[in-house]
Amino acid sequence: MNRNEKKKRAPAVAVAAIAGVLLAGAAAEAQPAHDEPASLLVYPHFDSRPSHETVIFVTNTNEDRRPCGGNDRFMRGDVRLHFVYYGVREADLGDPSGARWLEFDRYEMLSPGDTIAVLARSHDPDAEVGFLTVKALSPDTDEAIDFDHLVGSALVVEAEKDALWSYEPFAFQARGNGAISTCGHELVDGPGTRFGPSYSAFPAALFLDSFAQVRNGVVGGELTLMSTSGPDYLNEVDVLFWNNREERFSRQLSFRCWTTVRLEDISSIATRLGGDPDESPVQTGWLRLAGRRVLDLAAHPVTDGDLANGPALLAVFRQPVRAFGIIGRPLQFSGTKDASLPN
Repeated sequence: MNRNEKKKRAPAVAVAAIAGVLLAGAAAEAQPAHDEPASLLVYPHFDSRPSHETVIFVTNTNEDRRPCGGNDRFMRGDVRLHFVYYGVREADLGDPSGARWLEFDRYEMLSPGDTIAVLARSHDPDAEVGFLTVKALSPDTDEAIDFDHLVGSALVVEAEKDALWSYEPFAFQARGNGAISTCGHELVDGPGTRFGPSYSAFPAALFLDSFAQVRNGVVGGELTLMSTSGPDYLNEVDVLFWNNREERFSRQLSFRCWTTVRLEDISSIATRLGGDPDESPVQTGWLRLAGRRVLDLAAHPVTDGDLANGPALLAVFRQPVRAFGIIGRPLQFSGTKDASLPN
């Protein structure tokens, strides 16, 4: 290659390098997904109360069975899963001290193409309700890895209603830091779990695309919400309801760490949408949720760190319909918000 050829190629190389930096930054701000494999799965809802069961499914879609270069006892598609449950006994949900919220963790191994199903009640014997995360680790260490091969789901059984429903977790893809694990996967920065810098960011807003008007004993509606702020803080959430006439109704919701709340307890508008009766025989609406601010337990706004930007939220929706069972699904989302969890 002569000097002139080098000069001609230099701008192209520079453009490619700049594009790489920009794309790396974009990856850090990416949103979670419902339908793509990832390195971290967040399940906003598990229920192990009497007459309730939750089965957590996780599958490793990596089928690479070649030996690891740094340790031939493992295959490149092996992964160690770190389950962390953030939960509470139902009787302690109203505890003003917040001291009864517990973290409980488990480790499980998945070989290439392997799948696992765990019963939340047995996996975490201390808590009855809450949320959990499942993170990909190197099979021979406790180091988090960029392993965007995990998919999963949750199956919730409600024996008292002779019903079951399921939902998909929120999937957070990883951003490796360049260092390489024993089996050739990039390591992911900690400490804890950093959404934004190390994994996809949390959403800034959540959307429930549609719900049927609540009718006592016929149609219900419940939101389960989780926040990364923990039990020592209060999350204020702005909730906007719409009917099918494009009329908007504004409400506010407050909770600590995790909650399940009926739509009619957020606003009675859920029981009287007042939409166009000629558009559909069933009145329907939709809603938007966004974190407003985080308060400490003395009701002072938090003004530093990630919590200064308001609570980071995820949610699933559950709608029982008489004679049809229960419909459940995660909410959709937009925007990004940095957040973190301790493990």
